[in-house]
Amino acid sequence: MAILMVVLVALAVPVGGVFGDASATAVVASAGQISVDLRVEGPADSAVVAHLIDPGDNQETVTLGSQTDGIFTGSVVVENANLVVVFEALATNGASTLSEPTTLLELGVDPVVLGYPDPSIITDDSEPPLVSPENQRLLWAAGGAVAAALALVAFWAAGPKPQTAADEEE
Repeated sequence: MAILMVVLVALAVPVGGVFGDASATAVVASAGQISVDLRVEGPADSAVVAHLIDPGDNQETVTLGSQTDGIFTGSVVVENANLVVVFEALATNGASTLSEPTTLLELGVDPVVLGYPDPSIITDDSEPPLVSPENQRLLWAAGGAVAAALALVAFWAAGPKPQTAADEEE
């Protein structure tokens, strides 16, 4: 349990406003859904909720329970996506304060759980070279031949002019 707390604290991200560090973990709950556990440091004298937002789609709001002074946690089952998370502190006088928006990935959710490829097996998917290494020698040879031909044309054009009868009279 102590190791899990060290890992959660190491992955914590500051979310701004009246909030301190926040983190999240997730596991696949069912096809197309994940169970997300949220943790945030917030004002001890407020109620805290988390808004999980899929831009252009639904929003889930979950109430976070106070675990100790200023630590709030909660769980929710949502669609499997890298949702935007905004924490909101609701003061007893009715005022509310929002955190900066962040994503589940930024809060520490494993990319594999969200359906992203395992980063340890991602290969270099850069564009293939325009010319294969086998054909590069041929390309250099062709470039050299063109350069030599241009040099011969330039030498011929700059060479001596034949003398004409009009030039000989002068």
